[in-house]
Amino acid sequence: MKIYISGPITGRKPEQYRADFGRAAETIRGTGHDAINPAECSAWGLSWDGYMKVARSIIDSGEVDAIYMLRGWDKSPGASRERFWAKGKGIPVIYQDAKDDKRYGRILGGTA
Repeated sequence: MKIYISGPITGRKPEQYRADFGRAAETIRGTGHDAINPAECSAWGLSWDGYMKVARSIIDSGEVDAIYMLRGWDKSPGASRERFWAKGKGIPVIYQDAKDDKRYGRILGGTA
């Protein structure tokens, strides 16, 4: 299973969001799945809109089996948009935070 990681990036220091996304990728890989980590692309120097176009193309590619929402996704316009796109494609949404699991669905390693 290929799981796209989504979470807050804008307004955060690169070392902060890269660490959060990196830990999520390790968790995902630890469960035997492949992680698609957009924080690894953040050094490309694209505009916010450019990154959103890349994210949209990945989500629309048909190769993403689930999207993993990091804590704070709901305060991130980009992550909220990625979740919206994934849900529109019928891609399962997995939440890092148990409170989001209760509110919206499932967490990694379990279902609601």
